[in-house]
Amino acid sequence: MPREITDRGRVVEAVKHLPLTAELFEEQNGKQKYGSDLEVIVQGRDYGNGKRVGPYIRLLTYDAGEEIMRQGEWGGNTFYIAVEGTLDVYVRDGSAQKKIGQLEPGTCFGEMALLAGVERNATVSVPANQSAVVLEVTRPALRLLRKLQTFGNILDETYRTHGIGRMLEDLTSITGKTLSGPLAEELRHKARYMVYGKNHELCKEGDPIDRVILIKTGWVRRSRGVPFHAA
Repeated sequence: MPREITDRGRVVEAVKHLPLTAELFEEQNGKQKYGSDLEVIVQGRDYGNGKRVGPYIRLLTYDAGEEIMRQGEWGGNTFYIAVEGTLDVYVRDGSAQKKIGQLEPGTCFGEMALLAGVERNATVSVPANQSAVVLEVTRPALRLLRKLQTFGNILDETYRTHGIGRMLEDLTSITGKTLSGPLAEELRHKARYMVYGKNHELCKEGDPIDRVILIKTGWVRRSRGVPFHAA
């Protein structure tokens, strides 16, 4: 079981030295630009009348072999940032686990489950004979952290990259054929993995066809001969 590091000084230092969250300590006109957000995220804030929000993070130590997240589980309320130590990444290959890479300190992971509402697509664990320190971040912190340019940019890029990769895997599964290397690479560079909200217009009747849209999850409404708002 992971052990929580409750020393507030260590938690603050971890947040301060992670590239993804360091901007929380940025100063503007001699004052902390994100001071209130930092307080809520790290230690929480009491608004009186029994109303308290935060903290939205925990600093956790994992021992050798412990899993931080497991493929197939639903974890839509938390994601993680590696703080100390490398982490192994595995995916299921039949009945076995196949190692596909490592995560270095400073890497964000698990955010796809939160952002896209999908199950975990990999298992992340601590290598043998090692330990690791991980920052666990809960969903409410996401709105605050997105204000940070570095965090927002990296999160969006990671989301798009992982989303494209997952979509290519699904295409292989659906068609029963492995995409050729050149085609997969071209799709990675030219395709966009996007999330659209309610009433977003994907294409308009009468406009030239300039793209192909593949729906990953959700529903769309197709109308013809009537204005979009009246459909």
